Amino acid sequence: MKKIILTLGFLLLSTACVSAVTSEDLALKIEKKYKSLKDISMRFTQTTKSEVFSTENKVRGKMYIKNPDKFRIDAPSQSIVTDGKLLWLFSEKNKQVTIRKLKESRNIFKPNEYLYNFRADYTAEPDSMERLGKRLYHKLVLTPKKENLFITRLTLLIDQETFLVKKLEYQDINDNWVSFLFDRIKTDSGLEDSRFVYVPAKGIEVVDLTE
Repeated sequence: MKKIILTLGFLLLSTACVSAVTSEDLALKIEKKYKSLKDISMRFTQTTKSEVFSTENKVRGKMYIKNPDKFRIDAPSQSIVTDGKLLWLFSEKNKQVTIRKLKESRNIFKPNEYLYNFRADYTAEPDSMERLGKRLYHKLVLTPKKENLFITRLTLLIDQETFLVKKLEYQDINDNWVSFLFDRIKTDSGLEDSRFVYVPAKGIEVVDLTE
């Protein structure tokens, strides 16, 4: 009987410790963690659901981020690359790459903004927990502080030990639901700046919208 009481007491204490982390504390810890990293790379499984067409699409790819404003997302059908100033959008289907200025590209997913600086535009709802596989993660739901933001709802599942995001899910202004499930996460591996400049292969049409 004593062993059972001690076990229950330990479980209650552990639950209390998890609940003691407020949503604002958690949001701050996540931002501090990502801002402390020089770079991060990971594989992802992206699932996209469209409310308009009632379709679901799933792709796998790789994502690279370098502090503070460089990122690269590579998937079989497209690549999105930025050096912090220019943004390259490559379409495998069209054999075309479009070049834009990053600051003028509003309606596009920019991972840096939603991992490093989301507290500026989003309010965190009360923290909860969610199980993914065999592990339990912090669940943080973020809602916009103002209108006309590209992402209208953002949900993060966060590792309790590392404060790195395991899953990111968002709804955009077009009512698309997109989720990224991350694995093979590597930090501070020394990513070169050249990775964040897109160099088109021979035969790829280049459409420059910066001029």
